[in-house]
Amino acid sequence: MRRLILSTIPDNFNPQTDIIIGPWSLIGKENLYPEWEIFKFEPDLFETNDEISINVKITVDFAEYYMVRLSNYLNEINKTNYSIEFWRLLILPWLLTLVQTTWDRQLRVNKLLEKYSSEEIEIELVKDNIIWNFKNTLDHQQNGLLKPLYNHWLYSRLIESKISCKWKINWIEEATDVTFLGLEKKLWRKKISEWFSIKFLSSTVYGINRYQAIFFEFLLHLKLTTSDNIVKETWTKKHDSVQLDWNLDWDNLVKATLPQCFKNITLKTIKRHTRNTFFLVGPVLWYDEKIKLKLAREIEKGSKIIVTQHGGSYGTTKVYPFSAEIEYKQYRFFSWGWGQQENYLGNIIPLPSPLLSRNKYKKKNSKIIFVSFRSMLYSYRIHSIPQPIQQLQHRKLKIEFFNTIKSEVKENFYYRPPINEMGSLPDKEYFKEKFPYIKILMGKLHEETMKCKLLIIDHPDTTLNIALAANIPTICFWDSNSWAFSKQSEPYFQRLRDVGILFNNGAAAARKVNEICNNVDGWWQQPSVQKARKDWVDIYARSDKNWFWIWAKTIWELK
Repeated sequence: MRRLILSTIPDNFNPQTDIIIGPWSLIGKENLYPEWEIFKFEPDLFETNDEISINVKITVDFAEYYMVRLSNYLNEINKTNYSIEFWRLLILPWLLTLVQTTWDRQLRVNKLLEKYSSEEIEIELVKDNIIWNFKNTLDHQQNGLLKPLYNHWLYSRLIESKISCKWKINWIEEATDVTFLGLEKKLWRKKISEWFSIKFLSSTVYGINRYQAIFFEFLLHLKLTTSDNIVKETWTKKHDSVQLDWNLDWDNLVKATLPQCFKNITLKTIKRHTRNTFFLVGPVLWYDEKIKLKLAREIEKGSKIIVTQHGGSYGTTKVYPFSAEIEYKQYRFFSWGWGQQENYLGNIIPLPSPLLSRNKYKKKNSKIIFVSFRSMLYSYRIHSIPQPIQQLQHRKLKIEFFNTIKSEVKENFYYRPPINEMGSLPDKEYFKEKFPYIKILMGKLHEETMKCKLLIIDHPDTTLNIALAANIPTICFWDSNSWAFSKQSEPYFQRLRDVGILFNNGAAAARKVNEICNNVDGWWQQPSVQKARKDWVDIYARSDKNWFWIWAKTIWELK
């Protein structure tokens, strides 16, 4: 009888007969099976970008539909009477994550059932007696979605009512009361910083210092307007009929995994503002529960939120639902230069980035720095990013790169691994062991890149925006089939390919590095290379030494 393994592989794992649901089952066990990457895994869920888009749409629609029901439940348990808009700002990042990840796991389960239901299979399922005590949205992500226990428990709930009569179930019992995050002891400096962030929300914008934040708070306080010309989410009848055919009791799942921070909301008297009040914020609508609660109450009063871009992927990624739902639909969204991303609606204003405007590149050493992407195997969203099997393929592209660079390049070669490897492969140890010549670069990344000879990037995220905006000589590579770009940004990426900045595989990128390593500046300063860079930067990484006054004028003139 074959075994179907839903969690980390057991000690008696047999790669010839056991069925592995995905490569994440090998996390922490890679050293036991040096050739594990050639094991036969179940394929990735989505074959095309259209499939990703379809599943994103139905999960977003369901989350919006369920928001009404969940708002009523939260008002009931908290003894409050807040609006849907209040709860949407507070809880949508967690709810949409729960919907998408559960749908992702269910699609995998259903494919397994379809494929193996006629076979005799042995499977271990976790009993449904675990009490999850997630503290907040981030806790649910880090200690739930990115950990084996939660995923095994969730797979068990999704499969138990659909299981084939030919399958043998072995029920296992885990800890029944699971608490991860306790009270954190904070240094006085951190306490002061958090107090300042809550008091002066503009200070949460990336690139804005405290003096600038105080100025913007004063400017926003002075601003008066009665306009309400923005894109708003409305709970119309289109949401009333949205349902997903779940394998489990959805309401029970929500109650079982609902973070504690949403169960302790106190009712405060809300008096609507007699004039519009504005708040300028950075990336706080995702995980900062204290600031989210403050802003949710301000929304009840009629306040308006201006959200700002804080990193890469904005504008460039084809399927990008979280930012589109959480940030773009606020009163305004300040981008780093772009105005449209696919067909997402939004109140988007292209502006220079404070963060990018303060960076200055000046070569001071001969370091060639490789900045690596996180090899994420546990998915926690559905969007345009490499799926688990594609992550293994991406790792092979990096191996190609390291195998192709010549010895002269290796002398000054530094590898920057991902700092956070939760739910991911431990690339730091893997590549250091496989390529002993690699020197590991830790510490403050961008301080190092601003003085290096050449930067290598294997993913289109924030480091790419920072590098091209600062005019750091840069070579990139990734598989274009794994990273889908918006229809607006694809032509700009193609120009980077045309001039030899961007490549589709590691070997080609390494050959380019070998070619230019003795005259990096000569290559980088070519007019065609600089034009492609400037064209990309003007739309997706705009900077300006006068950004402060541009922002002040823009805020003052908002209607």
